[in-house]
Amino acid sequence: MIRSSPDRRDWLLAGAAAGLVSGITLAAFAAFAEVRAGQPVSATYTFLASAVGGPVFGEGASAVPVGVLVLFAGTILWAFGYVYGALRQPQLLTRPLISGAGFGVIVWFVMQVMLVGAGHFTAPTIYTFDRDMVAFLLFFGIPLAFTASKLLRTT
Repeated sequence: MIRSSPDRRDWLLAGAAAGLVSGITLAAFAAFAEVRAGQPVSATYTFLASAVGGPVFGEGASAVPVGVLVLFAGTILWAFGYVYGALRQPQLLTRPLISGAGFGVIVWFVMQVMLVGAGHFTAPTIYTFDRDMVAFLLFFGIPLAFTASKLLRTT
């Protein structure tokens, strides 16, 4: 059962925790995918840093820490967006599997549009599309939704 009026502190905790959990699971999957593709584990983070800050941030010793910061800032902000949506649409908390998968697809699509705007978009291959769908559905959206649901539902 969903709490009738959770405290603001509960919503803040749920957003932060859901963002951290989805960031950790997404980072673990990204590391696995990079190693499997024969790339260094840092490739995801250097890409994120250069996509947000340009080549200045994407090169050098600060690229990986900046990329990690970008990843977790993004997942936490998206999680707060999900939790905010759950304030108005409680079924996001009662059906976390389908809601999380749908949210993952929406976030992937929005991120592709942002990459176009930043000039970093590359047309997906079947491998990159499959990898991204697995990443955003199973390792981002669903863990985010389950964490938010668990923290905002009564037992």
